[in-house]
Amino acid sequence: GTSSRLKDFPRPALDLALGPLSLGTLGGGGAMASGVDRPPSLDDVLNAPGLAVAVGLFSGARASCRACAASKALAEVLGECVRSLRANCRPHIYVFGGHGGRGQGPHDAISEVHVLRPAEYPQSGAGHWEALPAPMPTARIGCAAAAWDGQVYVLEGHGGGADEAALAAVYVLGGHGGGADEAALAAAERFDTATGEWEVLPPMRQERSFLQAAAAAGLICAAGGLFGAEAPASAEAFDPAARAWRPLPTPSTAAGARRHGAAAGAAGALYLFGGEDAGYRSLASAERLDVLGGQAWEMLPCMPSARTACAAAPLEGRIYVLGGYAHGMQRPLDTLECFCTATGLWSTLASFEHPRVELAAVACACGGEVLVLGGATHAMRCSASVECFDVVAGKWRSAPKMSLARRGGCAVAVLC
Repeated sequence: GTSSRLKDFPRPALDLALGPLSLGTLGGGGAMASGVDRPPSLDDVLNAPGLAVAVGLFSGARASCRACAASKALAEVLGECVRSLRANCRPHIYVFGGHGGRGQGPHDAISEVHVLRPAEYPQSGAGHWEALPAPMPTARIGCAAAAWDGQVYVLEGHGGGADEAALAAVYVLGGHGGGADEAALAAAERFDTATGEWEVLPPMRQERSFLQAAAAAGLICAAGGLFGAEAPASAEAFDPAARAWRPLPTPSTAAGARRHGAAAGAAGALYLFGGEDAGYRSLASAERLDVLGGQAWEMLPCMPSARTACAAAPLEGRIYVLGGYAHGMQRPLDTLECFCTATGLWSTLASFEHPRVELAAVACACGGEVLVLGGATHAMRCSASVECFDVVAGKWRSAPKMSLARRGGCAVAVLC
């Protein structure tokens, strides 16, 4: 790595960072300063004050993170820059699957994928969603998605292994094909946000629709869901590096058969919230599993409200659970509840404007925002609306509507 020369760096990044600096001042005690007549090395260049930040800004978080994975020297000077970029950049928001029908169906599954890019959702709420060229290989309803954020593991000093190139990949799991065939699927597919290409992965060990899924501890975790008329009381995880599924401990008896619930990954743990049991009763229960070292699930304090067909999003040590049906009610909820992972306490926050079920939710660390997307409103009408909650101000605002109304789909936020 240190044999790279100045000519290999993008000229705009160098101009931005160096300004009035001359190459003779690079690195303080670098090649030119020491009187050695040779082009500056990579270490000389990147140790120039401010240059690492400029290179990071020019290249973006993904490219800078790849550089960190490739070279320890680069990781030392670019690591903090990448962390800063990640903390101050808005993510791309992707939506997958679902359907746009009304009532109980059957309905045709949506295969189109749409993205809301960072520049498209300013504070004004203006902007539009863009349809991506490559549709999902398997159109599906009741699927779940999780984003494997390989950037985090590179920054923590772990190698990307076989999946190093997919530093921000989205995994879409399970669901059913819609139409007359509502058989649950075991299909797993990965979307590379850098290339826009799909890859078919080994299927899950169990077919599941309306499952709970999230990324935790570098694994893609799936739990519960529907298989025919049954709700499998099992959980499993996909290792992106090994490209293989393995079983996880079975969730608790009380809520292990949950479907239509919500999941979130935070600090190496998988969290499950709400849903319904085999008797179609809405659940208020919550539990978590230490994905790498846990032998059993830990029951957590119950949510203030029992709910099914809800969504969850983790953000800075808290998990926000939104929408769904309450027990014994067929009217969608507009309530937002927040769980603190450190204290185990729940709080009820401001309600959003449009009650909805079978919705999706994502969180954006930059700006401290939680977004709810789509779902079904009163009379089971599919919605394209998006609302954004500012966790600091405690207020909701409108965000750009999706291009298609959809429910029973899924969404992820990805730093690209």
